[in-house]
Amino acid sequence: MAVATTLCVVLLLVDAAQCFSLNTRSFMTMSMSTSGKPKGCAAKPFERKNVAVIGGAGYLGGTIFGFLQRASTIHGTGIAGPTSLSPRCICATGAGSMSLNRILSKSFRLAYAGEDLVKLTNMQDVSAISKQLEWADAVILGTANQLQTAPVTGNTYETSPNQKTLELYLDTQSSRGTLDEDDTMTKDPIVQLQMFKNTIQACKEAAVGHVVVVQTPQTQDPQAFGKILDESGLKFTYIVSGSTMESVKDYTFYKGVQGNLNIEGLTIDKDGNSISSLLNNDDTGTDRTIAREDIAALSVQCLLSLDWDTSRYINVENGGQLTADTPARVDKEWCVNSDQLAMKLTSIQ
Repeated sequence: MAVATTLCVVLLLVDAAQCFSLNTRSFMTMSMSTSGKPKGCAAKPFERKNVAVIGGAGYLGGTIFGFLQRASTIHGTGIAGPTSLSPRCICATGAGSMSLNRILSKSFRLAYAGEDLVKLTNMQDVSAISKQLEWADAVILGTANQLQTAPVTGNTYETSPNQKTLELYLDTQSSRGTLDEDDTMTKDPIVQLQMFKNTIQACKEAAVGHVVVVQTPQTQDPQAFGKILDESGLKFTYIVSGSTMESVKDYTFYKGVQGNLNIEGLTIDKDGNSISSLLNNDDTGTDRTIAREDIAALSVQCLLSLDWDTSRYINVENGGQLTADTPARVDKEWCVNSDQLAMKLTSIQ
């Protein structure tokens, strides 16, 4: 009898140890949600929010769109899905739509955005952008983006034959993040500021609840962009990378978050700061690089985790390679190891 009892105890201990090992990730997630519950759209997942990406034709914008599209299919994120025609890409031409779908097909396992999820809009016309954003609860956009002159797609918003427009690629069209030497329009700070001002004004007119702004590498005068945000009255999250952005070769969402990110935040409303006063043209950051895909995932996680009624400045740097357990079912994740980002954002208001 004593031997049998001892054997039972041993078996129970072994079983408990195995359960602990298998559920370490779940335990960490539960601990995070208990000690730092999400304050963004994931706080009320049944109130699913519509999100638009300005410039989803660019590699960074397309990656953000892909993460949003995946998040919209997963319970608990609070991101609206196809039945609400969300997420939505706002671009200027059919070429932008094709560029987005190339990114989705490669990085998100044959994902696709049909015509109902891509709205072709004159990105130089505030009222046209505003009309497309009336449905949106939140918007993700960049500061200075690659611009290309392209013909207006037929039967959209053309007013004359052979009309030209500006296509906007969030960050750059190429995953390499490079620009042509003769790309003078993209490098023109006056043009970039006007495009950004148009979009922010459109967000304001459409009563968008929250905007996430990513400061892109080609931003020449961050304070000028910050001033536009300060004067808009919108609630926002402004993300600055203190590490040089690089793209991961042959990236798919299965690879997930790459870096052990150091994330610091400062509220604008409560601390009495303006975003323009916090931005520094001379901030070179660390010597490490940071994955563009990590910036994309962070942009989405900010909407899930952070209070939309608060404006904030976020500085992110790469603290080294992330070492974390890979979940058993990566197809059930909108971004593998996004829970690491959620935990790091719990300390930010």
